[in-house]
Amino acid sequence: YMVEFYFTLASNTIWAERGHEVAWAQFAVREALPAPVPTLKYSPVETSPGYFKDSLEVDGDEFSVSFEELSGVIDDWIVNDIPMFEFGPVANFWRAPTDNDNGGGSSGTNAQWRSAKLDMAKQKLISLEEAKPDGENTGARRLIAQTRVAGPVVKYGMNCTFDWTVHPNGDLELVFSGAPYGEWKIDTVPRIGVQFKLPAMHDRVQWYGLGPGESYSDTKAGSRIGRWASDVDALFFDYVKPQENGNRTDTRWVTFTDSRGQGFIVTADKKFDFSASRYSQQNLSEAKHPFDLEIEDDITVNLDLAQNGIGSHSCGPGVLPQYHLKPEPFAIKFRFRPIRLDSQNPMMVARRN
Repeated sequence: YMVEFYFTLASNTIWAERGHEVAWAQFAVREALPAPVPTLKYSPVETSPGYFKDSLEVDGDEFSVSFEELSGVIDDWIVNDIPMFEFGPVANFWRAPTDNDNGGGSSGTNAQWRSAKLDMAKQKLISLEEAKPDGENTGARRLIAQTRVAGPVVKYGMNCTFDWTVHPNGDLELVFSGAPYGEWKIDTVPRIGVQFKLPAMHDRVQWYGLGPGESYSDTKAGSRIGRWASDVDALFFDYVKPQENGNRTDTRWVTFTDSRGQGFIVTADKKFDFSASRYSQQNLSEAKHPFDLEIEDDITVNLDLAQNGIGSHSCGPGVLPQYHLKPEPFAIKFRFRPIRLDSQNPMMVARRN
């Protein structure tokens, strides 16, 4: 729960009319208590070979999830005949370089990241195994994918674990964790998070966190905590030179739905960042001008534990030390839950454990 104070002009001035806001402040009062969980009974989920021989399918009441056995990645999540994911999530440690990332030339941040081949990093599956769910998750199925993420040639990268629990009510729980391996030659990484693809129809976004505009760890002082709504196109910020943009920080929950309000909500065990775009990360990284951007058939979503700060190195100093994102061990737990906005309030849904 938040309390907000705002201050407005009491009378007209030569530069603004009465009622114009000149200052505001927000203070957290207390955390919201968990909401009651509906006591509905669901059939236990079942695991079986997928339609294609190289996939593993988990089925429940009115939903199914398909994992590629060669990659350990979800290639299909369907709820009530509506597709949710098209592919992902996969680990993501790269971002399209900003003007500030490019500051410093050959000794700058972007040059260091590219020397580590983070722009070319790929995820490789080491193992995919079924495991016993936690005792309280009766009727659920658990799959653990061990992966390694690294660029070509370099002898260091990230070992990542995707610990999935598919619940009978259709919830997907992901504990995403990892740690660096090898002798790293750079001190920071662009981001730590996951990326996945959505069907283009899931272009309505609501979130509770900082907004309404973009924000990053070192550029968020002027952003308000609130409940915000947008479409994917409006989340995009059209810089003169295409680059990382549209991030929202300190997110408590975010929904991705179609025009009827059907889709899913994402929550986590800690505040997270998110962004969504019709342009791929590779396209944003390579484009020199806005006309180089190509709209894709799907939506690219990033859910991040954190990003490296933005700084001002294109014309001044770089990122301050307290906003450096270092290659260190990490862990975050996401929950993906089907939602219908015509009958469910995401503020209440997000509070259910």
